[in-house]
Amino acid sequence: MEQHFVIKGALDSVTLKDFQTQLSKIKFDGTMFDLYPTPGPNQKKDAEHIEIGTSKESEISQNNLNSIWQSINKTVTEKLGTIYPTYGVFNESVTPMVEHVDAIPTQRDYNLKPAYTLILPLESDVKCHTVVWDVTSEYPVKFQDQKIVGSTDYQHTEADKKLLSHCDKKVFGWGKPYFYEWIAGDIICIKRDHVHASDNFMVDNARATKKSILLLTRFDYS
Repeated sequence: MEQHFVIKGALDSVTLKDFQTQLSKIKFDGTMFDLYPTPGPNQKKDAEHIEIGTSKESEISQNNLNSIWQSINKTVTEKLGTIYPTYGVFNESVTPMVEHVDAIPTQRDYNLKPAYTLILPLESDVKCHTVVWDVTSEYPVKFQDQKIVGSTDYQHTEADKKLLSHCDKKVFGWGKPYFYEWIAGDIICIKRDHVHASDNFMVDNARATKKSILLLTRFDYS
């Protein structure tokens, strides 16, 4: 099974429009989230946390999570097999995210075999990407050794360096970075123990924005 890839055109026009309409009705409360804090995936700034970037988020209710999952389940499971949604948010990125993983020991599904992070791009006013490496890590990436599962034989381009300028310099020793462009209607799939980041989508435009649905999934039902 592939560890990271994109499902092109996964959302039909009706489903995409529905998700974008839901997004348009959300009024973020102004709270900024620094993913990821300790002990959970969404604690406010007064919680102990490891800062990887800032976003505005609105948690998806269980009923709506089930509805969203029903809309994409067939397409996703054809690629990934049977997985289950644990948690989801509507997300607006405020600053670029540095390298991190989405499998955290304090998450409620950590003992249920964390599966894939699913990113459903909905809107962006700048060309942007999610970046993934053939590298796994325990949480937190900042204080752990990483396991490189791909080749390190890669020459970074100037464009790579620009898009990764917000990340730690150690990412340049991990081999090829895979840049998955954000296209509304696609679903970007990343194994939750694989290191990933956003690109530096604000490098040429400090007011750039991008919005998405983020879903965390697991392999075991309970």
